[in-house]
Amino acid sequence: MDDQYIAHVRKGMQGLKSKPYALFHSHGGGGRVREAMASLFSRVGTQVRDPVGSRGYPDPDVLAQYRSLGQSLAEAVLR
Repeated sequence: MDDQYIAHVRKGMQGLKSKPYALFHSHGGGGRVREAMASLFSRVGTQVRDPVGSRGYPDPDVLAQYRSLGQSLAEAVLR
C-alpha cells in the first residue's frame, strides 16, 4: 500500500488504481481486520470476490477457499 500512496501522490505513476484484488486473512479473534482491509483496498481497485477469513490456522476447507479466491484473482488479472 505504500507504493499505491506514493503513486497517488506522485503524478504520472499508475500505481494500483483500478487493478483487481482479493482479500484473505487469518486472525486471533474478532476478525476486525476484514473491515479495515476492505476499507483500505476499496480506494484502490476492484475486489474480485468477497474476502475469505479464518480464525486461527486455516483448516482444509478454508485453504480450499483461499485457493479458489486466488484462482478468481488470476482470472481477473488475465482479462
